Amino acid sequence: MTLDGKIAASTGHAWWISSKKSRSLVFELRARSDAIIVGGNTVRRDNPRLTARHGGGHMPMRIVMSQSLDLPEEANLWDMSE
Repeated sequence: MTLDGKIAASTGHAWWISSKKSRSLVFELRARSDAIIVGGNTVRRDNPRLTARHGGGHMPMRIVMSQSLDLPEEANLWDMSE
């Protein structure tokens, strides 16, 4: 984490702040969850997939909280192929 409390530099460059083991645990938790909720800025800046990835076929509902609804058309969020 940077001194200003952010996990990415002002240039947008970011890096993992968690271990491979903890990321794996997150995907397991997602597989048991009904929904994954993020803010609009997370979609615009990080372009997440919001999937369980190895959750045995369960796909949690993906929810985005946004005041402006100006989400990018090319966001990974819209790709339902995973």
